[in-house]
Amino acid sequence: MSVLVREPEPKDLVHVTRYAIDWAKLVDEQMGEPQRTEQLRERKDWAAEHLFNDQADRRLFVAEMAGRMIGYIFGTLEDTEGWIREIYVEEFYRREGIGTQLMASMRSWMESQNIQSIHAEVPGSYGREFFQTFNHIKIHTAK
Repeated sequence: MSVLVREPEPKDLVHVTRYAIDWAKLVDEQMGEPQRTEQLRERKDWAAEHLFNDQADRRLFVAEMAGRMIGYIFGTLEDTEGWIREIYVEEFYRREGIGTQLMASMRSWMESQNIQSIHAEVPGSYGREFFQTFNHIKIHTAK
């Protein structure tokens, strides 16, 4: 089956919210942090706030397969740098090239904004191996 990477639609809010919470749980596990109910509420608000690309310096793309959202990527621009802030693919669909397709869409958007470098902020070891496959991305460890 083919994957469609696109900008989010209102119907994606539930999935973006769920995946944003799952991403936060993975990050907390990597960083050895306990889960907090307040943080989960914040992630719900984050998903609603970032669902639509209404700000020129940030972009959210979603991956869809057979009409179902299965992942997302979120990036921001800071001066001449592009930053991959989050990427999440549903576990069942990992290692199928979906993250790579999400990255390609984000890179294309960032390059259209005339950025000079792309960075990824990696929490602990989560995602480090994935980002290392992209020679053009500078990897930073989140604190």
